[in-house]
Amino acid sequence: MTAVSTLKQYSVKSWAALVAIVGLMAGFPAISTWLADMRADYYKSHFIGRWTEEFSYLDGGVQFEFKGMTEYFANNHYNLNGVIALVGTEPSKPYRFEYSVNGAGGWNADSEYLSFTLGQMKTLPKSYTVDGKEISPLAVAQFVGSSMPNLSDIYPAGASGQARIKEVEKDRIVLEQRALDGRPFMVTTHRQIVP
Repeated sequence: MTAVSTLKQYSVKSWAALVAIVGLMAGFPAISTWLADMRADYYKSHFIGRWTEEFSYLDGGVQFEFKGMTEYFANNHYNLNGVIALVGTEPSKPYRFEYSVNGAGGWNADSEYLSFTLGQMKTLPKSYTVDGKEISPLAVAQFVGSSMPNLSDIYPAGASGQARIKEVEKDRIVLEQRALDGRPFMVTTHRQIVP
């Protein structure tokens, strides 16, 4: 073999290798996007279904409590219903205001966070207890009139939040959320099993 034919042979192989490497590198973004989508779908699939939860946290002199159910759908929407309670923690002024709540919005999950955006929320007064005495929400509405505060007015449509995913199991998820003052609190959810 002559030096010229050897160079031609190596140069054809080099060009072929170079084209293969460039083609492979061009495909990396598409492959990594596909893998990222698969990974996101993997985490999202753990959430799809109905989950019951009960949690509370202290914010100033008021304890916020929630007991209810959240259903996550594959189309990245969720529905929420349950009971929210605002409980006064000052011993000289004890109170407990309970509201039935229904809400809906969007959600997403990855390996680290569950993110959610409130689409809308409706609340109805369920019960009021002040100083150990139960007061009918209907009586309060008649007394206060149209100025009666509605809990859903506090949460505007489009409000967003996120929770750090601490544990994920088949029938249990543990999330870390933050109260309005920034302090963390834990939320443990359990998959609702349909008999």
